[in-house]
Amino acid sequence: MALPIDLAQKQAAEIAKAEAFSFDFKKFESEMVGGDLLTLIIRAHLYVEHALIQMLCEAMTYPNEEVIRRLNFPSKLELCIAFALIPDEWKPAVLKVNEMRNRMAHRLEALFLADERLNLFRMFPEPVQKLALEEVGETDPKRLSWGHVLRVLPIAMDIWRQQKAVERVRGKISHERLRRVLDNKG
Repeated sequence: MALPIDLAQKQAAEIAKAEAFSFDFKKFESEMVGGDLLTLIIRAHLYVEHALIQMLCEAMTYPNEEVIRRLNFPSKLELCIAFALIPDEWKPAVLKVNEMRNRMAHRLEALFLADERLNLFRMFPEPVQKLALEEVGETDPKRLSWGHVLRVLPIAMDIWRQQKAVERVRGKISHERLRRVLDNKG
């Protein structure tokens, strides 16, 4: 049975909002092009952490962003995985970016080799690796820049956030539909 028109319109509007990025995507894209490696790693880390915080806040009935922000990065990631907000397969790549950020923050002369870029890329799920290569018309991941590899994680994390937000919208609308049917209001 199709949704009543008013609920279908409400659902469409709420889904459109849920599918928007939680950050300024154009600004993100400009920040992830060029620049030195230190800046790219810190930016990628900040955007990933922002997405994790947003996911947790949106999934909670009574969110407290201040409390969530005080959690360390791995704890935020673990909570997102525990609440099935993101798949466990992303954990190695997200933790790798956190490890890289920590290395840069605590060592004056932190070095990153091309092998690390390739290893990070290979931590992405296979379909994402394929998409990342196709996006730039490349077949060899060794040719991808740090910026291209690092930009994948924040985008992927926010798209997972969007997907879960859409699921919550559909659940809310289904509940409203159920209420109407039970009340014999169609």
